[in-house]
Amino acid sequence: MLDLSEMLTANDFSHPTLAKIFTVLRHMGIDHEYGVFETPVIMASISQLGISFDGKPEQIEELIDGMRESAPSVESTRELASVVAKLSIARKAVHTAQNIATMMAGVTGDESIDTILSTIENPVFDLSNSIINTGSDLVQMGAGLEFLAHDLAAAKKDIAGLPTGFPNWDIAIGGGMRPGTVNVVGARPKVGKSTLAINIGYNLALAGVPVLYLDTELTTRYQQCKLISRHANVDMTTLECGNFDPDSLSHVYEELRDIPLSHQSIAGCSVYSVLSIARRWLLKTVGRDSSGHVKPCLIIYDYLKLMDAADLRGDMKEYQVLGFIMTQLHNFALRWDLPILLTVQLNRDGLGREGGDVLSGSDRILWLCSSSTLLKRKSPDELMEDSISNGGHKLVVTDTRYGPGMMTSEYINVQTNLAIAKMVEGAPFYHTTNSVVIDNAQIADQP
Repeated sequence: MLDLSEMLTANDFSHPTLAKIFTVLRHMGIDHEYGVFETPVIMASISQLGISFDGKPEQIEELIDGMRESAPSVESTRELASVVAKLSIARKAVHTAQNIATMMAGVTGDESIDTILSTIENPVFDLSNSIINTGSDLVQMGAGLEFLAHDLAAAKKDIAGLPTGFPNWDIAIGGGMRPGTVNVVGARPKVGKSTLAINIGYNLALAGVPVLYLDTELTTRYQQCKLISRHANVDMTTLECGNFDPDSLSHVYEELRDIPLSHQSIAGCSVYSVLSIARRWLLKTVGRDSSGHVKPCLIIYDYLKLMDAADLRGDMKEYQVLGFIMTQLHNFALRWDLPILLTVQLNRDGLGREGGDVLSGSDRILWLCSSSTLLKRKSPDELMEDSISNGGHKLVVTDTRYGPGMMTSEYINVQTNLAIAKMVEGAPFYHTTNSVVIDNAQIADQP
């Protein structure tokens, strides 16, 4: 009965009487661990549970006796349970399709294509997730620890999550981009958060990890120019103005052609449309492993902001709308067990202060993010103490759920050459000694 209860629920039976009998048998076998399933004991449990059947008691007894006489073997029972589960999925799919058809009948033509697609896809994805996650909600924490330990030992890696190419930052936030997390990077406008984001996406994609870049600001064409510039060390202005020989970069086109880095402009899209785009990418591009989990990947959301004045419905404030979007992203990361890198704007307090409260719409963001990091230009005083040779920008980890974070006045240097869209990690501030001047040409030579 324990095996069957992990495969089936009463709702998987189309016939109400069979569903009720399954509920009774589960009650006896799981909740009370009865060793026998004699008809009088079953009838007593029916009475105890207050379950009513159509028909007289003696008819129910005859049904139960008949089921016992024709009971299959244990192996056959498992096979039949699998059939029942599959038929249940098919019925749910039919019900989902009927609901979608009803909603499609109400389309007026004023809706956007993304809205229509979301209306179609959301019920399907919800059904898919409910099937995959069936039976995974309640876990006895002490069970299966040996298997977990062997799984971890068999999959040795340097950090718990995906390495971003910024190793000291990965350590500070608790092991890179961990599954089921939203990791926030905040910066003032034009400081370089999009350049940092594209560099992280580039680093992971080169390692074969699928990356989806959801962009509220920049076009795909411009980001492709950044990608060429970053890989080939070609000045962005030179590239955009066409002052180069395209054939000289043929090796770049070949090296970047198949990297799994996807870009989508989401300017003006609702959060539901954005999540629909992400789900399609997960199923078409990323896929699942043999256990049904999404394969390692990263979603970059650059950056968190209001998409439309219509988002401010009723008395809702901007910070409330941003908090709602953050909640949706957090739930999406947990549901699909994947990491999200989210960039946000710093408010004006971020010019002089270094805490999580300088993030725009900060409360909900800080509650739900797994790490919060500020990207800033180093101040003149910092450059006096810590030479620009170590980097002109810095990463300051203000909050983290998993990692050690940083002490006050600590930071990680970032050596930046925005002309070629390149950012590489420098030494943490407390490690910077015997510095050697590194100019933009030297940064370009780094991998």
